[in-house]
Amino acid sequence: MLSIGTRIGPALILRHLREGLFGDAYEAEGETGSGKGERFIVKVLPRELVEGMGFSDHFLRECQVIEQLDQDGIAPLESYGVTKWKHWLRYAWEPGFEGFPPESDLDAGSEETPEPRRVSSLEDYLNTRGEPLPPEETLTILTSVLNGLRGAHAAGLVHGNVKPSNVLLGMTDEGSMDARLTEFGLPRLTGEDWFRTRWQDAEDLEVGEELPEAAAVVRTTFLHRPPEERGGGECEESGDLFAIGLMGRRMLTGCSPEEIRSTTADGELPMAWGEWLAKATAENPKERFRDAGRAIVALPGIGDVSRFGLRSDDDEDEEDGIDAEELRLK
Repeated sequence: MLSIGTRIGPALILRHLREGLFGDAYEAEGETGSGKGERFIVKVLPRELVEGMGFSDHFLRECQVIEQLDQDGIAPLESYGVTKWKHWLRYAWEPGFEGFPPESDLDAGSEETPEPRRVSSLEDYLNTRGEPLPPEETLTILTSVLNGLRGAHAAGLVHGNVKPSNVLLGMTDEGSMDARLTEFGLPRLTGEDWFRTRWQDAEDLEVGEELPEAAAVVRTTFLHRPPEERGGGECEESGDLFAIGLMGRRMLTGCSPEEIRSTTADGELPMAWGEWLAKATAENPKERFRDAGRAIVALPGIGDVSRFGLRSDDDEDEEDGIDAEELRLK
């Protein structure tokens, strides 16, 4: 972990934010040029990863590709670099918003006002609320991240580690929820073999008690891996859509991360949402939505999809068991 005051590239480390699968994230402040005084997030990759032969050249090539992603639904990579052994990625600072825990967290009869908690990711938001999200909020979040995936997949890029902690939340000037995927393409940047070795280690973790931060992060990644990746397959677009479906289930049912693969609570949801989740999280990749665009069109209550450049009457594959237009209108 870097010390406060460490200089990395044109920035000064202010504080450690969190430990993740791909390294540590820090709050930093620009020291020179047009970014002087500006706050942002710096991700520093693990030292044991970057010391491999030829990694620096691979890192710079992959960052040049990831840097091209700049659209709604994605938190873009603003800059990157190498300072001695430290390979770093810079993202915009996310101020987040204040969220309040559910009233059930308060002692019975208490007149105290719950303390607000800072929310910057979907994981924060789910933990703060401690209950299912309203379908309208779930729809907003899913629409945004699926639209981001749609553009990235069209460019040939897979996220590879979709999960609630990698969905950044904020509020627009109009007061509506804004959701964006961050840390795009890091499994490809670090190498899928290294990534797989890390998340596979979490399969046998004891989950009966609270895990340390680093172990919990890896465990969550493992829980969102689609069946084909657990069986040795590579990260593909359909795996991103599977993970989106698992996030949708957690948002709608309020289940724990350990329960996201269970369909038990789906039966309590409106039929349209239950069918959408079943399609998104199908065990067989060929039975899932064929792409992020079709997943958007099929979202219950999505309304007019022409604003995304989509049509609700696109031809469906013969084996597609769900009528997207029917779900959309439910």
